[in-house]
Amino acid sequence: MIRFIRQRAVENPWVLRTIFGLLIAIFIISMGWIGFTPSNTRVVATVAGASIPLQEYEDAYRRTYEAYQNIFKDQFTPELLKQLDLKHTVVNQLIDERLWRLTADRLGLSVTDEELTAQLVKIPAFQRAGQFDPTVYEQTLLRNHWTPQRFEEAQRLQLLADKARAAVRTSTALLPQEQPAPAPPAPQSPDKNTPPPPAPPSPDAVRQQKEERAVMAFLANLRAQTPITINDKLL
Repeated sequence: MIRFIRQRAVENPWVLRTIFGLLIAIFIISMGWIGFTPSNTRVVATVAGASIPLQEYEDAYRRTYEAYQNIFKDQFTPELLKQLDLKHTVVNQLIDERLWRLTADRLGLSVTDEELTAQLVKIPAFQRAGQFDPTVYEQTLLRNHWTPQRFEEAQRLQLLADKARAAVRTSTALLPQEQPAPAPPAPQSPDKNTPPPPAPPSPDAVRQQKEERAVMAFLANLRAQTPITINDKLL
């Protein structure tokens, strides 16, 4: 995989750039969402018989905690931590990822090496001067106690979950009655003291809202139909 990434980094110098801070936060959090299950360990939750080990939960919690700490800084107080209910937030994120992976399996989805590479080269933590750097990649993983093989497998599983979510979104279409109404014509002699009427939402915005509702409803239904247990004593 490293050789493949090196080739892509040379052949495609146009590596896409995205919001640095947001992707760093997502990168830190997602590193806890792994499919590796160590043996002889306690289980914090099960999803359809698949275990979420305590170690995986603790890694995800620590990285999520650090991400929130970096975002809120001095405002990240014990009161805010309690409001966020971070322990249950993290375990539920892990459960949701398992559910989406199950959905991906049922849909027969897969992730190619090319798709995985395209995802890795976009992560700013692995870049130098705006381009993917294999040395930075290996050093960053080493500092976080990851091997490339383990990290790439984790990212492959994450991409599978993303594909399942995308499949639900693309199956959603606006009905004729859901199309936003056109904006009313502006008055010929507008009153300066009267604010203009708000513009109606665009069809894209309405569709995105419906897609998000569909994803949430699908996940809620999936949760209701899937045997899930959480060991609160370990949280």
